[in-house]
Amino acid sequence: MEPRRLQILELIWDRELSVNEIASHLPISVAAVSQHLSKLRAADLVAGRPEGRRRYYRAKKGAMGRLAGVLQSSWGDDPEPEVAAPAAVAPPPAAIPSPPPPRLDPAPSTKPRTQNGSPTTLDEMASWYRQGLHARVVALEKARAALSAGTEGAAKSIRRIARSLTRPAISERFPEVGVTARTVAEQGDDDTAEGVDRLIGVLRQAATLDDDDVVKILVVEDSRVEALLHRSIVSGPNREVLMAETAEQAQAILDAQDVDLILLDLTLPGVDGRDLLIELGRRPRTASIPVILLTSRIDAQARTESMALGADAYYAKPVDKAVLTTAVSMMLERSAEARQLGRRDPLSGLRNRAVFLDDVRQLSATATRAQVDVSLAILEIERLGAMNDFHGSDVGDALVRAVAESLKTTFRDSDLVARWGGAKFAVLLANTGPENGAVALKKLRESTAKVSVALPDGTVLVPTWHAGVSAVGGPVSVDDAVAHATRRLQMARRGGEGRIVSTDAAVTRGVRTVLLIEDDEILADLIEHRLGRADFQVTRFGDGAEALAAMAGIDASAVILDTMLPGAEGFEVLRRLKESPSFAGVPVIVLTFGGEQDAARAFKLGASDSIAKPFSVEELVARVSRLVAAFEEGPIR
Repeated sequence: MEPRRLQILELIWDRELSVNEIASHLPISVAAVSQHLSKLRAADLVAGRPEGRRRYYRAKKGAMGRLAGVLQSSWGDDPEPEVAAPAAVAPPPAAIPSPPPPRLDPAPSTKPRTQNGSPTTLDEMASWYRQGLHARVVALEKARAALSAGTEGAAKSIRRIARSLTRPAISERFPEVGVTARTVAEQGDDDTAEGVDRLIGVLRQAATLDDDDVVKILVVEDSRVEALLHRSIVSGPNREVLMAETAEQAQAILDAQDVDLILLDLTLPGVDGRDLLIELGRRPRTASIPVILLTSRIDAQARTESMALGADAYYAKPVDKAVLTTAVSMMLERSAEARQLGRRDPLSGLRNRAVFLDDVRQLSATATRAQVDVSLAILEIERLGAMNDFHGSDVGDALVRAVAESLKTTFRDSDLVARWGGAKFAVLLANTGPENGAVALKKLRESTAKVSVALPDGTVLVPTWHAGVSAVGGPVSVDDAVAHATRRLQMARRGGEGRIVSTDAAVTRGVRTVLLIEDDEILADLIEHRLGRADFQVTRFGDGAEALAAMAGIDASAVILDTMLPGAEGFEVLRRLKESPSFAGVPVIVLTFGGEQDAARAFKLGASDSIAKPFSVEELVARVSRLVAAFEEGPIR
């Protein structure tokens, strides 16, 4: 149907107008309006009423249903177009039910995803690239028509489009498309017609394959006629078109479910579409959704402002069907990877922190209304910084991925998992209080105990971690829950042995061991005695070589090291300690006789502190306590 006829139908939808009055609203002549009205009357969409020498026109009752049929028949070449029933497209605002709130136990999904909504990269991206194939079909059909008409440059256009289909992102996912496109791209002009027909057929087959991953497009349009038009244009296989008449309805839909693309009218009841653009950009959940503006305003100021506020495209009404179809398909394809990166941590594939917090705020509000327990856990891989320093970032990255994989497979689909940052992860446990949350984390510990990261020397690293758990919802805000979980994580660190802490009750401190390497037995006895009074356990050696031989089996929180030792010089022992992954982040206090020179050498080799003999043992114990506390709180944990 001609776009002008839709505009005329919109003008006379709920009022009567004469031909002259209609022409005054449109940049066309009275004669052209009369011709369009004749077509609309023939389609049984418009009724005319004579009054004196004039005739007044108005849309017939039931025109919406007949219009849906007209659109479907006139655009029947679209595969399986989804055309809304009258009440679904434009009911009065009061008739639109409120969208359901976010679910704590989401409805089962058939999307090709792993646990906890983490995307399976190749399969999911194939779904998005399939959306882009629609655009190539439309463009090739236009070029094919131009080729048949003898238009200059049509064959070159076909070959360019074919070349775009040979890039690995498409050809690896759709091999037949890639092979056929490569053949067409290399053909001469005489063979182009046959080749493009074959390529269009292959593309249609690939684009219309049934796919479990449904793309959701939100049309925000207050005009019932234009809403139906736009829905008809963007409908297709594996697409669900959602409708909203107002900004409030659009916000409710966006709060309730994920949307992949938005068609937005600039003029909405009571609000400017540009204000909605600003609101979409503020929220992590919607900031990366591509937005196409469709408006009757064509002035440069409105266009430039809209693009500056975050619109991805701007089209004047009436919009060309082929142009909008192509724009929507290509925008879905191009935005998929960017949006995935904006919402996902690239290393682990989990939600990033901003998206996680946005989801937690919504779910905790729902849990409060439903009086359902929800808990938040923050866990941290032990000594990840030391592993990075000693083995390199590749090993640290492998540890992060190993823990992330265990998180994905251990928790339920109703739970949310995320990369919090650095060595930390976060988990939202639905329908679960803090105590049961700690039980669930113990299952995660069993899972991570079974994974390992191989090192070049043949040894393996098994990731270990601490965790803090807090309730969230009701009187406990999300920010408070994060603070509680973080504090309990710190308590778990101090407790040692990979603790999980879910209350603020005192945690029994684990045994903290100090490795003492000192050949002066009297001084060593005194140091051991004073450290024991400060709740430290001491592992003691009087020979440097013996200490090096035994250090692999020692889990120390600090080292006290004399520089003058039998068996191996103290500085050599220090160098070897810092090369060991078990001691790379452990604080070392060096006991020296050589003053500033020995202290400078010790610091250069990685010592945390230096103290010259003779010294106060009380001062030494105080320094050990301070360094151990910092070690337990530090990022390497």
